[in-house]
Amino acid sequence: MPLPDANPPEDSRLYEELKSKTALPSATGAITSDLVDNLKNATFCDADNEDQLRRLVLLMQATGVGSMSGPIPGTQTIFEDTQTGTGYFTALTPGVGEVWQFVGASASGTTGLSGNRTTEIDIYHPTDDKRCLVIDVSSSSTSDYPLTETNFAPIYISYPFVMRYRLEGTFTSASTQICFIRVR
Repeated sequence: MPLPDANPPEDSRLYEELKSKTALPSATGAITSDLVDNLKNATFCDADNEDQLRRLVLLMQATGVGSMSGPIPGTQTIFEDTQTGTGYFTALTPGVGEVWQFVGASASGTTGLSGNRTTEIDIYHPTDDKRCLVIDVSSSSTSDYPLTETNFAPIYISYPFVMRYRLEGTFTSASTQICFIRVR
């Protein structure tokens, strides 16, 4: 059934662009959140596109690739990095219009450790050079351990902010894992 007072669905450029795609997220040729972002980017928010905007909302709800209330299925990722030196390293740089939720972090694979390894995780604004410290953990352990602090409400990162981590200490190499899921 077409949307009330809408142009016929066969006239919709949205359906023309998606006619070879499937709504099942894990299927071959599926609609992805990046594809929906591209479609939204090509749609102007004006009265002429009201039907297109309603169809985009319907598409996001039917496929689960857009979210109006929570994580987008299939977008969870674990950033993993191994460093041989100290300093700041970027873990996540959201694109314009993206919002990611920080899920958790761990340290592992610390070799050649002398003393403590300190790991900080922060949200950083590169233009303003401001940061908000999220985690600051120091440990003499060379085995895997979680990087946790006080429980926080969900932590979100969106453009132009980045999430980065900082390593300090004397070690040969140190690995860090940070988990994210996209919510918008």
